[in-house]
Amino acid sequence: MKNLLAAFVATWRRVLRRAWSCPGVAVLLLSMGSALHGAQSRVIEADVCVYGGTSGGVVAAVQAARMGKTAVIAEPGRHLGGMTAGGLSAVDIGDPRSVGGIAREYFTQLAATVGVTLAWDKPFRSDGGGPATGGAYAIEPHKAERLFDRMANQAGVAVHLNARLASAAKDGTRITELVMEDGAVFRAKMFIDATYEGDLMAAAGVGYTLIREGNAKYGETYNGIHYADIYRPRTHHQKPGSTGRVPGGQGVWDRDLPLDPYVVKGDPSSGLLPLINDGEPGVPGEPAPGIQAYCFRLCLTTAADRLPIEPPADYDPQRYEIVARFIEGCLAIGDELDLRWFSKHDPLPNDKWDFNTATFGGNLPGASWEWPEASYARREQIAKEHENYHRGLLHFLATDPRVPDKVREQMKQFGLPRDEFVDNGGWPHQIYVREGRRMIGDLVLTEHHTFGRQAAPHSVSLGSYGTDTHEIRRIVKDGVVAREGKTATGRGGAPPYPIGYAVIVPKAAECQNLFVTFALSASHTAFSSIRMEPVFMATSQSAATAAALAIDLQVPVQRVPYDRLRERLEADGQVLEWKTSEPDGGDSTTQQAPLSTLDLSGDTARHVIIAQGTEQVYQGHPTTLLMPDGKTMYCVWTYNHGGPCGPIKRSDDGGRTWSDLLPVPESWHSVRNCPAIYRLVDPANRDVEAGQTPDVPVLEPVRALGRARLFVFAGQGPDGTMHVSHSEDEGRTWSEMRSTGLVCVMPFCSIVPVDGGKRLLGLTNIRRPGETKDPRSNVVAQSESTDGGMTWSPWRILLDLGDLKPCEPAVVRSPDGGQLLCLLRENHRRIALFMTSNDEGRTWSEAKPLPPGLFGDRHIAQYADDGRLVVCFRDTGQASSTRNHFVAWVGRYEDIIAGRDGQYRVKLLHSHRGSDCGYPGLERLPDGTFVATTYIKYQPGPEKHSVVCTRFTLAETDAMAKGR
Repeated sequence: MKNLLAAFVATWRRVLRRAWSCPGVAVLLLSMGSALHGAQSRVIEADVCVYGGTSGGVVAAVQAARMGKTAVIAEPGRHLGGMTAGGLSAVDIGDPRSVGGIAREYFTQLAATVGVTLAWDKPFRSDGGGPATGGAYAIEPHKAERLFDRMANQAGVAVHLNARLASAAKDGTRITELVMEDGAVFRAKMFIDATYEGDLMAAAGVGYTLIREGNAKYGETYNGIHYADIYRPRTHHQKPGSTGRVPGGQGVWDRDLPLDPYVVKGDPSSGLLPLINDGEPGVPGEPAPGIQAYCFRLCLTTAADRLPIEPPADYDPQRYEIVARFIEGCLAIGDELDLRWFSKHDPLPNDKWDFNTATFGGNLPGASWEWPEASYARREQIAKEHENYHRGLLHFLATDPRVPDKVREQMKQFGLPRDEFVDNGGWPHQIYVREGRRMIGDLVLTEHHTFGRQAAPHSVSLGSYGTDTHEIRRIVKDGVVAREGKTATGRGGAPPYPIGYAVIVPKAAECQNLFVTFALSASHTAFSSIRMEPVFMATSQSAATAAALAIDLQVPVQRVPYDRLRERLEADGQVLEWKTSEPDGGDSTTQQAPLSTLDLSGDTARHVIIAQGTEQVYQGHPTTLLMPDGKTMYCVWTYNHGGPCGPIKRSDDGGRTWSDLLPVPESWHSVRNCPAIYRLVDPANRDVEAGQTPDVPVLEPVRALGRARLFVFAGQGPDGTMHVSHSEDEGRTWSEMRSTGLVCVMPFCSIVPVDGGKRLLGLTNIRRPGETKDPRSNVVAQSESTDGGMTWSPWRILLDLGDLKPCEPAVVRSPDGGQLLCLLRENHRRIALFMTSNDEGRTWSEAKPLPPGLFGDRHIAQYADDGRLVVCFRDTGQASSTRNHFVAWVGRYEDIIAGRDGQYRVKLLHSHRGSDCGYPGLERLPDGTFVATTYIKYQPGPEKHSVVCTRFTLAETDAMAKGR
């Protein structure tokens, strides 16, 4: 009898092994096995019970089994793999170097099925201006599911499908068993909630939230009600290139137009169109309910045997009236629409495509809100609502006469593949749950962690994706349709960040034998970065490792010793710490901790008031100039924000004391906006006479070759062009303001001599030629002078980033003199950029993000005696503790080029009026003292802005940093 039983078992195992190579059979056998098992015994026992057979759930169970523990998966659906096997075929990671362990093993094996070898040691590269964040792991869903099945089987994991949780029983703070709707009972020593919704966590009485916390709770920027400027409805959109992206990187699938939301255009009483959510716009940054929109990530094919995409039985083209108005609006601005306007779609093997969403794509904003706490039956209804909407949209795009012919013909080429989701008619079985419940643990990850300003302790995995939040609502704001809650900002160039152990375990008072690996402890906006599938898999592997250790050591999950855990994680190939290689191929170095910030803002003895604001007078936008004697300084500024020029003072003691206002010509008061003062030298032995360059204006005859002059440039004269006044006597007297002939927004933000002083490069931001209406563009332009600043060539545009707005360029030369570095404000996403030139400004590199410690506006840089670089600016770092204040960055030139965050920062002055400060002057005196000047409301009270300078030395700030 024993021999017969052994033979039966052996035969059954051989059948199972063969089954894994047949699509769908593995799941059928698992389901049969589960049913047989349930008929014989309604109690399932294991060391580790994983609830949720998602990608993370399978990885967790496999890891537990590999550590010698019995592991079981209880999956409420009919398939393993979650979104990775459910249609999310162009998988996003961020930086592949940040993912290791079983996740790396899984994707390596999957890619090998189509002959692809993944480069885990290299970052992604941007394609056509888009983000370098993945989408590169193109997989077919049925192969993904088959691999999950095989890995679970090979590890000896017991899989129970259709296991829908009814309740969780606890003994004190420990879960003892899970009871399913069909009566099956799962008992284990450790439990892992790997569901997208956090179902087990909630059943176990662990605290969670479904509220977007609001910015005030954690000091964030993107939380709560949010309207991103990049998604503001507008008619100004650039035309895309071959990749479907405009020069700034935004895709045509993210086009927001000012669309009328009412059934009868212009008549609110007629009611809202379908697909528009009711509700008030709310106050940006305030807490609010709502989770990210869900969709189905479709795998479509152009194969000849494709299945048709049938519309729902109740299809009504009027449901898509807002889509028709979107088409109408796109055509009105000259768009030549194709299918990309309605779905970013990426190629997969074997004539298949991964269809993502769009402004009007697969997402159904608002319909997902109920999902996390809904019953399984109600979730089926919600999923069907999404499916019917999406089927109807695709049918609309393929058949409606209001859709351009090109779009209709392209849509007709696609259908559902016969070999995908065969038990569901080719439609995905998994809706894309982008966000569900979020646990509230002892540590909550926030923007401060994802943007690299704080480091979570006890890393169990790394996150590396951008801040990618899909819209929460599609509502009416300012009379037009707007997407509320959507962000796609990246993380400001911050490196991959640690996901700390404390965010995957509940508070000890709530539960001591549970891990939560998707619905983990994070704020709404931080979660939008963490939520990517490979990160979920890596985090789940770490949770299973900790679960096995907790069993062995007989300790609660909160007391697993991290040194033991880390040792095993690293042995299993997990990536816990970000290490990068220097651009020149140098040794690997660990990414340094977030910049520390010193605070001098309260040390009033360092402050000198150059121009005191009053209740009536606003002093603004200064620049300074230090003369060659090392003690004479000039400061120029405006009255009011961007207002008239005219005020100028001189200091004869390095900025300690200042003169009264100096006399200037009356014409100075007729020009406006951010005056800039320079000392420029006319190159010697130049053979240029007045009038020799007729295409540019000559201010006056050139008289003194090789002579230095002072210049004050102003942004706009009465005719809208940049104006200039100059002094031949070191600032004692000044010429009248005259036009340079150059139309601009700002005067020259930076002027730098090149080619040994034979040329001067003047850089600033201008409007894109031909664009004069709001929203106004910014492009960076350069003009040249060969006569010491007296005449200037027409603008040459250096940088046009489409919908992005680079401005206020500041140029500094490398220590060896061979390279120019241009620091740039970016006034749309509020990060900061840089570009370089190795040929004296004749050509410039592409713009790249600055290290986060330099995110800010209107940079100005000076070298210290020891070669370090000091850069002053208005801080705009989204997660910065000194955001909106006047700061100085201290580091080295090489730090900026290598993407490192430098040595430290110094808060120089506190702004009592938010971000209204900056536009600094920065001078270094012979004794090493830096004099940093800005306009700012530097103290509470009724007085308006003043022009103030702060004095400091690096010897002082170094000592402060060392003493920390």
